[in-house]
Amino acid sequence: MRIYVSILLALFFFVLAAGVLTTHEWIYVKRFLTQPENAGEPPASFYQPTYDIGQGDSEFFDSISENQSAISESSLDSTSSWAAKRNTHALIVLHRGQIALEQYWGGVDRRTLYSGRGMTKSLIGILYGFAVGDRVLNLDEPAANFLTEWNRDERSEITIRHLLENTSGLENPPFTASPFNKQTRLAWGPDIASTALGFEFEQPPGQVFNVSSANSVLLAVVLQRATQKPVHTYFNERLWTPLGAEHGSFYVERPGGRAHIDCCFRATPGDWVRLGYMLAHDGAYKGRQILPVGWVAEMTAPGRHYAQYGLHIWSGAGAPGIREVYEGTGIGHYQSEPFLTDDIFFLEGGSNRVMWISPSFDLVILRLGNTADEWDHSFIPNTIIRGLKHDQDNR
Repeated sequence: MRIYVSILLALFFFVLAAGVLTTHEWIYVKRFLTQPENAGEPPASFYQPTYDIGQGDSEFFDSISENQSAISESSLDSTSSWAAKRNTHALIVLHRGQIALEQYWGGVDRRTLYSGRGMTKSLIGILYGFAVGDRVLNLDEPAANFLTEWNRDERSEITIRHLLENTSGLENPPFTASPFNKQTRLAWGPDIASTALGFEFEQPPGQVFNVSSANSVLLAVVLQRATQKPVHTYFNERLWTPLGAEHGSFYVERPGGRAHIDCCFRATPGDWVRLGYMLAHDGAYKGRQILPVGWVAEMTAPGRHYAQYGLHIWSGAGAPGIREVYEGTGIGHYQSEPFLTDDIFFLEGGSNRVMWISPSFDLVILRLGNTADEWDHSFIPNTIIRGLKHDQDNR
């Protein structure tokens, strides 16, 4: 009897293994079994395969001549010292198109590919400027016009704008140790579109703000179906190549699969700053209008429900204290005071990867690094702004 049981068990595991190998589940099993100790900071080798893009020119912004900076030396020194004590790997301050401060730690330099983690989410918001400008979609139409899997249930109430504002009302379950957890499969699985499309309706859209990778993945699915182009191709053709970016690398769900637009796009510090400069100038770069005029203002305007967030990008609106990432939970990021300019907006990722942008000051500040204790989200931008000489002339 025991030999029959053993044979049956062997057949079962053989069939299971065969199923895994023939359905791309093998890549999820591999990632799940080899997940890094710190899931938020995996080595670059973990995010394989990739789609690599770029190959632009290496021309960068000039540095401000000594004693010519409009930012006081004491403010630059304070910013550098504060950042250096908080696990920072790259710190760049670009003012009026010139480098006022550029420092690196831990073996990073201007051309090191560096994961933006959640900063990646804002890239999909930028891409929607092209789709809206081309009139292939409307932000206030139902997402179900493209996500036809939703046509017959409550999710048909969700608009594209709800997804962009992270107020879709879809469930946002916590990560667990289970391999069947939706968030885990969304991060490491071989079919992220199917996983995201399986997120269930939890409450009416437009009522609760929750930063959700599922919303970002769904936006990528909508964009691909609307434009008939893979998102990484669309991104490279419409944004990265016109920007003259040197390099970029998208993490991919499986060989030949979808690029992740919800996390972990890697770009050089120099290319992140190029992107920031374009956003600070209404989508223009080196005399070329890349984004449709007015899209940056629309994208960064306070959201209808949650004023501190626009269309997949953070707005500077709001009081000091905890800026919540999941509304009503108290989970978020601390800042000691309001920003010193009303027009600041920013891309933000895990471990306090941030790029702050102020069009009125013609200012871009990039901080890349790891998680830091005693992080104050307002310290760096406010210290730089306070150090601007004759600040009324710089507005």
